[in-house]
Amino acid sequence: MIANPEKQSSQQKQHVKDLWDCQWLPCSTTTDLSTLDDSFIVNRLLVPYMMEALRIVERGEATPQDVDVAMKLGAGFPMGPFELADVCIILD
Repeated sequence: MIANPEKQSSQQKQHVKDLWDCQWLPCSTTTDLSTLDDSFIVNRLLVPYMMEALRIVERGEATPQDVDVAMKLGAGFPMGPFELADVCIILD
């Protein structure tokens, strides 16, 4: 997902998309130039998902491993929220 500011010209948007596609994405992947103001659809969905996973563990309803297994087997996700956090969140 690439942010798509309103003030950016269509030529600039296409240039960014072309650079992104040829540098970082496999050939079978397409880039979405979203028209949403904030263009962070993934973050808007991911943060509540991650927070609810934390709440489930805080309340003692499941372990982090239980949540990860449930999301992989029950929802078909490639990894659970705690596995994802281990991969992409750096804590000092």
